[in-house]
Amino acid sequence: MSTPIQTEEVTTEVDPEVEGLRRELEAVKADLDTTRGTLTAREADLAGAQHTLLRDAVARETGVNSELLKGNTRAELEAHADSMKAWAQTQRRTAGYIGRQARSGLAGFSVPSGQSAREGAAEAVRGTF
Repeated sequence: MSTPIQTEEVTTEVDPEVEGLRRELEAVKADLDTTRGTLTAREADLAGAQHTLLRDAVARETGVNSELLKGNTRAELEAHADSMKAWAQTQRRTAGYIGRQARSGLAGFSVPSGQSAREGAAEAVRGTF
């Protein structure tokens, strides 16, 4: 036969001084969490400001608009500036050619083989009206 288990009611009295210290510890932990969050935000702000300064310095040195530069390190920013400058050189050459075509009225116009430019232009004009 099994004997029933008797349970005793345990009442624990909490010392008021210990309870006060526990509440104070919880408040300090909450303040610490808030301070850590603020510190993390400030570190992110500082990193962003340092990156902006670096990007602006590379832009001044290379002559490329800082808003166009991409990269996290000086080397990446300088490499991107070099590629942007090379790209801009090709665009200047292309823009000059397209500008001459537009001024001559031949932009986007191709002459079918076997026709002179004059015959092709006359046919294009007839087709528009």
